[in-house]
Amino acid sequence: MFQLTRYSAPLGLKWRSSVWFVTLVVGAEALGYKDPSSLTGYLLLAFAAGLVFSTPPITWLSERFHSRRTLLLIGIVGLIGAQILFMLAPVYWVLVVARFLQGTSSTVIWTVGSALLCDTVPTSRIGQQFGIALTGLSFGSAIGPTIGGALYNSLGFHAPFIFSLGLLGFDLILRFLVIEKRDAVRWGFDPTAACLQGGNNNNQDFDVETSTSEPDTIKNKEKGLENETEIPADLSRNEISHHQSSLQLMLTILKSKRAMAAALVILIYGIDIGMLEPTVPLRFQEIYGYTSLKVGLVFMGATFPTIISSAIAGILCDKLGTGLINAICFLLALPWFLILAIHGPVALFIVALILLFFFLGSIPAPAMAELAGVARSTKGIGYSHIYGVFNLAYGIGTAIGPLVASQLYDHVHNGFTVLLGLATFLLLLALGFVVTWMGDVSLLMQVKHKLATRGTSSLAGATVEMELPSAIEVV
Repeated sequence: MFQLTRYSAPLGLKWRSSVWFVTLVVGAEALGYKDPSSLTGYLLLAFAAGLVFSTPPITWLSERFHSRRTLLLIGIVGLIGAQILFMLAPVYWVLVVARFLQGTSSTVIWTVGSALLCDTVPTSRIGQQFGIALTGLSFGSAIGPTIGGALYNSLGFHAPFIFSLGLLGFDLILRFLVIEKRDAVRWGFDPTAACLQGGNNNNQDFDVETSTSEPDTIKNKEKGLENETEIPADLSRNEISHHQSSLQLMLTILKSKRAMAAALVILIYGIDIGMLEPTVPLRFQEIYGYTSLKVGLVFMGATFPTIISSAIAGILCDKLGTGLINAICFLLALPWFLILAIHGPVALFIVALILLFFFLGSIPAPAMAELAGVARSTKGIGYSHIYGVFNLAYGIGTAIGPLVASQLYDHVHNGFTVLLGLATFLLLLALGFVVTWMGDVSLLMQVKHKLATRGTSSLAGATVEMELPSAIEVV
């Protein structure tokens, strides 16, 4: 009978290091982050402050520290602690501290989690896996308010927090089970290659689940080799620059037009979503007389389609390019902002809201895939740095959006129409950045190239027609 030794491969090596399990873990991270507090005032600013101030040090740690899984475990433990602190806070300033800690934990989750996904997923499928992972955010946003409200009404204030802590506990188990690619390869299993080969790594001549072979690092150590943590060449990420701080590296990233376009897309996406979430319920109550329960059910129904749209956009951007898919998403989202401004039947308003959320939900996956491409092509930049930029852009956007929306809705005549107009303008602005800067070759450059090629062909054809009569005369 097979006996485990101290050199045995980890149990479940293949599935624990696989692309699909890492995607599940990163996607599941989003399920527990909705808390029942309203995102307003100083609590909102505290969350944004935690996110902004923690991003540079966390990105630095993620690229210096060898284990992303360990950082993710620390992040989830920190989030559990912040949830408990928020639940039991006796005074307001403790709530502010809890929100700050939630923002810090969110930075770990999105920055390090996205980097882990990029480490594992093949380049050709990065959009698809990000699209699937982001369905966790959509699903959590869809069911979170409804479940939270039902628990609060039935069981009291602590019930939503306890439910959330249960989800976070499940998330903690998933993260503990993850085996990073660099560790899996030491045991002879490459999850990236296995994903490309349909789940089987045909280059291996043994079953790594039961292998007692020693990983290369242990062999090197016993042979007296100094470099016992060497990673195979095909796994090595770009050589990370340690001469600059994380903040300096993130500013360097923004010198890339592709990265700047993706960051601005996420910033504007965050602002638009942040403006809609607090004001659409007020619109339902003010114009159509909907109760809080009805508004919650409508929002749940409107958010569910984003689970599908995110995955579809991710798959398509791998095939057709990030710039084209993002441009299509923006164009298809624009009309529904205008329809929401119409004071018409409630059915029209609900349909417009569903379609708007469907196309807006398609935007983040291509932008995140674009950032992965920038990280792979830029020397000295790590995945954590690039997703630190994403985290900052999204956090700032979701902080600005509700503040601007509340001021417009409360203090400007026809405030809801005005904020929809602002949201539409911002989408058009983002569309301009997508068309001119996003992609290996931007859509604008592709159009210019096609026009130039067509013009050259036409000119060549006209020249042949002019020379033909001369040739006939000579004959």
